[in-house]
Amino acid sequence: MNWVSLSTIAIQSVLNLPTTNEQKAMMMFCLFCVPYGMFLTLVIWTGTKPAEAGSVKRRPGYKAYQETTSMFFMWFPNQKKDNLIMRIQDWMLENM
Repeated sequence: MNWVSLSTIAIQSVLNLPTTNEQKAMMMFCLFCVPYGMFLTLVIWTGTKPAEAGSVKRRPGYKAYQETTSMFFMWFPNQKKDNLIMRIQDWMLENM
């Protein structure tokens, strides 16, 4: 959430810069890519998926828990693993 708020706060600064509209558009695009990049870093490469893969190996009942519980918000039931992010995570775990 901090990355989203920092990017949101920076929008006004970008709009006030004495640059062309094309440069401002590129900076705005970068501001929106930063939170998404942090999300991918924390979820796919360094965070939840690798930690949960290790937990499946160490704890016998953890796989069933994973299938019924959402990764970040435990009060929402887990959605189908048919979205792009989940497929990328599974592929990365298999190939690492």
